[in-house]
Amino acid sequence: MPDEPSALDLLWKTVPEWFVFPSRRAQQLRGFAGHAETIWRRAMLSLTIFARGNSAAVRETEPLRLPNWCPELHLNADRTFCLGLDSLPIADEAHARQWWADLEVHLKLLSTAVRTRVWPLHSGLAHGDAGRLQSKAQLLSELLGLREDYDCALAGEPNWIADLEMTAVSRMAHRLPSARACPCGCLRKTGAAFSWTRCPRRRKVDRLILLERARRLALAEFWQVCRKHGQTCCRRMRDCPLLSKTEAPFDEKLFRHTLAALHQTSDRSG
Repeated sequence: MPDEPSALDLLWKTVPEWFVFPSRRAQQLRGFAGHAETIWRRAMLSLTIFARGNSAAVRETEPLRLPNWCPELHLNADRTFCLGLDSLPIADEAHARQWWADLEVHLKLLSTAVRTRVWPLHSGLAHGDAGRLQSKAQLLSELLGLREDYDCALAGEPNWIADLEMTAVSRMAHRLPSARACPCGCLRKTGAAFSWTRCPRRRKVDRLILLERARRLALAEFWQVCRKHGQTCCRRMRDCPLLSKTEAPFDEKLFRHTLAALHQTSDRSG
């Protein structure tokens, strides 16, 4: 029986039109990203794609146009593009086309970020472990019909999901009673709003609040670790936390309490 095609074999068979002058080496694909909707449509971006497990990774062939490392540009420490939380397994041509499609979207976002010095809003996950917490929170907010409210919290607005004053869930992750109307819009059969304390979805909404709290804390920890390892800003992005001389506070004790509370519940808790 012939050997199963590798991830690189499948990618080579499905090369899109915007990946020009492709060439195949033993363990690499090389070519130029000349997508018409990016800043590299004329002076194209040289890319190298290589196998990584059952998938593939991609980076600029030489660090000429992009920095060696920049979390705000979603460039990993090995210069590979961060295309998501987990690499998409490439087992057939459909998977290969999806991988190319993901790269195409990423290149458009990266192009916008390089040009404007800001990554497009709501188009990426937070760095490090914060990304997994964000993904869980986004899924839960969709299930609860609260995605718009969550996106506001994600954008930095001090809304009820952000719970910056901890009036809904305490530092110790305990539910706090409240006579105010349920902020997530739950109504009784009479049409009257539930109180926040008696909201029938309160446990799930508390979990959403805790997920967002944990995401912010995990992100603060990520930047703290970067500073401790001597990482500096490449000055390509406008709001990079490493540009600031003052470090954002990281409350390790609060983080532990928040994670412990999340571990005691599940996404399906009632």
